Amino acid sequence: MKKTNSKQKGFTLYELVVVAGVILLLTSIVLSRLDISRAKGRDTQKVAELKTLQTALELYQLEAGGYPQQQPSDAPAKNGVSDTTMSSTLQPIVVKGYLSVIPKPPKGVPELSALGGNIYYYQTADVVTTNADTTYKPSCGGKQLGEVPYIIYFVAETPQRLSKLSNNGIEITNGYCLTL
Repeated sequence: MKKTNSKQKGFTLYELVVVAGVILLLTSIVLSRLDISRAKGRDTQKVAELKTLQTALELYQLEAGGYPQQQPSDAPAKNGVSDTTMSSTLQPIVVKGYLSVIPKPPKGVPELSALGGNIYYYQTADVVTTNADTTYKPSCGGKQLGEVPYIIYFVAETPQRLSKLSNNGIEITNGYCLTL
């Protein structure tokens, strides 16, 4: 006679549900970290582009004796010159050959773009930007616009301490700026 084993081998439904839950939890953690890494990568690219732009501005200043001047018509409601009008204001740098093109920020999250975070700004001391009752006067590292000839800046996607950027004395936590 053949003896049969009454115990069957395999996993119970409970064990399978627990394993699936653990896999889902680990997947969500990895994917959230991946988004943060991508945002930090875009911020790093923005910093590098602004440093290249700063070098081009300094080379232009040595040859031309001054910096490209922001036109009042180039001053949108947001501070300074956005990526759409910055091209016309900084076109002399391209014409002189210090840059091949004016950098545009990498595409980020749409919500940040609505807040002005996916835009590079270039603001000179001779143009005061106003919007209704607010006058925008950024400062970089404690230096007010006016003490320095220009400020170039952006708002970062990640909550990291990049540099001390403020506007009308209010610190912009995720701001990154460069000036002299």
